Amino acid sequence: MGNQNDGKLVYLIEKIWIDSMENEVSAAVGYKPFGFTPSEEVAKRFCDAGKTYTEKDCWAIRNTMPEYRYKPLEQIE
Repeated sequence: MGNQNDGKLVYLIEKIWIDSMENEVSAAVGYKPFGFTPSEEVAKRFCDAGKTYTEKDCWAIRNTMPEYRYKPLEQIE
């Protein structure tokens, strides 16, 4: 990607989606973009405040999945 952005990051927050009527795992549960923040601390705090889903919520969930998750992305200017 090059060094033109000086390593600036934004944090993409994704929200879980669930469709327990689907037969394929990839169609039954996943994440979609929800928002973003320039602060990792804000992203972590926001995601930690969300609920946790289990197989009781959807057959395709193994163990647990958070309502929100975040990941760093390079900011494009």
